[in-house]
Amino acid sequence: MVQEYAMGRSAYTWPNTKWPNDTVVWEFGEDEFGPIQKEAIEEGIRDIERHTCVKFRYREPEDTVFVRVTGGAGGCFAHVGYWESRGIHTLNLARNVPGTGCFRHPTIVHEWMHILGFLHMQSTYNRDDYVKIVEENLRPGTEHNFAIYTSDMVSNLDIEYDYVSCMHYGPFAFSANGEKTIVALQEHEGDMGQRIFITDKDWLRINRHYNCPGAWD
Repeated sequence: MVQEYAMGRSAYTWPNTKWPNDTVVWEFGEDEFGPIQKEAIEEGIRDIERHTCVKFRYREPEDTVFVRVTGGAGGCFAHVGYWESRGIHTLNLARNVPGTGCFRHPTIVHEWMHILGFLHMQSTYNRDDYVKIVEENLRPGTEHNFAIYTSDMVSNLDIEYDYVSCMHYGPFAFSANGEKTIVALQEHEGDMGQRIFITDKDWLRINRHYNCPGAWD
C-alpha cells in the first residue's frame, strides 16, 4: 500500500500559506525522473491549471522560494502550503511506473494540493462527525497522520465533507493489523480513499482557497 503524508504541521487553509500571485514556482530535482514520469507530473500540473486559476511556473535562477520535485524511495509526501522562510519546498513521488503507486494521477494532484495549502480531509475540525479513527489499529508512530485541527486553524470553505476526496485516507491507512483505521459514520457514495479521480469538491476547494473567479457564486 502506498502511504501518503504531509510534511510538517500546517493549517488546512491558512490564508498566509497561499502561493503569491496564485503561482507555484517549481523545478524537477536533478536526474530524478525519466521522460514518462516527468510527463505524468506535468499532466498533474496541467490538470490543476485547467480546473482552477492557480498557475505554475518553472524556476528561474533568481527564484529562492520554490518546490523541488524529487523521486526518493520514501513514498509520496509534500510540504503543506507556502512558507517564504522554508525556501525549498519538497514534493516527493517515489519513482513508480506511471499509473501505479505515487504516479497515479490523483496521487500526483493530491501532493500538489498539499503544496497549495491543504491537509488531509480527515484532519479537519469536524471530522469526528463523519469518521471514527480506530486508534488501537494504528501502527505505532503513525498517530500524527491522524491529527485533528481546530476551527480557528482550519477552514472547510463552506464545502461539505467529502469521503471520496483525493485528500482522504482510505479505511486501512497505516493499519498495524489489517483492520480498519478509519470508519465512516455516515452513508456516502463512492470509495473512501479512492485514487481514481479528483472530485468536483476537490477542485472547488482549490478555487475557493485561491479566490478564483466564480468560486463563491
